[in-house]
Amino acid sequence: MPHSLPLFEELVVVADDPGEFLTRINHALLSILRRTRTPMFASAFYLYIDAATGDLRFVNAGHPKPLHVSRSRGTIELLSETSLRSGAALGVFDEAHYETHATRMDTGDSVLLFTDVLYEVEEPCGEYFDQSRLIDAVRRRLSLPTEQLIDELLKEVQEYAAWQPFLDDVCLVGVEFDHLLRPGTKDEPMELMKVSETARVFS
Repeated sequence: MPHSLPLFEELVVVADDPGEFLTRINHALLSILRRTRTPMFASAFYLYIDAATGDLRFVNAGHPKPLHVSRSRGTIELLSETSLRSGAALGVFDEAHYETHATRMDTGDSVLLFTDVLYEVEEPCGEYFDQSRLIDAVRRRLSLPTEQLIDELLKEVQEYAAWQPFLDDVCLVGVEFDHLLRPGTKDEPMELMKVSETARVFS
């Protein structure tokens, strides 16, 4: 979308408030769609990690709930809103207001984000690779580095589908929180951010 870069630059001031960020994106997207008379909508998940505190703030606009993988606690949880339903997809309702939700990341934690096509993968008998299968597959690889976990997870999904082509692009993105930043001093600048990202896309 040609207008997207200036729009994102304008919204840098609210980048740490996911709900406000997507609310403004939604208004801008609807304005563009009306001018171009282009009917469309898009799901989105936006998260912001404070690398100095481990605080994670997020908002969901009709997207599959990501997984919060905590290696220190040995748990896998959905990044879910406190309300019962996710926000609507972008480009649908002009009056939509998206709410920011929060949790915390500890050292070694990861967040796995993925497109909804992952849940549409079928085995030859017609059963879907659903949420419970996904969580179980991640749990069996809890000790692996995020990059290896994603590679093995995608291989398992492909094997589940008997290596048949996916109906659409399947994308997985993993964000791993290595450790908290050290605050800077006059003699030593603040440490560089220690958050790593892994992404894989398959068609």
